[in-house]
Amino acid sequence: MPNHSVLIVDDEHQITELIASVLEDCGYQTNCLNGGAPAIELLKTTEYDLLICDLHMPGTNGRDVIEWTRSNRSRIRILLLSGDIVPKDTSEFARTCGVHFLSKPFSISELLKAVQNLSSELS
Repeated sequence: MPNHSVLIVDDEHQITELIASVLEDCGYQTNCLNGGAPAIELLKTTEYDLLICDLHMPGTNGRDVIEWTRSNRSRIRILLLSGDIVPKDTSEFARTCGVHFLSKPFSISELLKAVQNLSSELS
């Protein structure tokens, strides 16, 4: 079973709780936050293996969190979530930043596959 730590950031509380529940059942250690600014503050002091982050959040958005993380915590593997109707720009941003992208809505199996792929990069 994995023993990786995961920070989950999404302004939709139900999304963070669902992802955390699924990942904890698979052996991941999770922490959930509902905004970008608190995520950056936590990342300044806490190491995580994986970051799952929504793109669109009020205030400090996912783009800000990912750019900060890439500059300051380059070891973290990142999964970008977005419900964009036209995901082309979002997937281009993900590709440019070297992060994985999962479009909302997604299935549990899609989420697990993406997280397992990220986890395998840590080995």
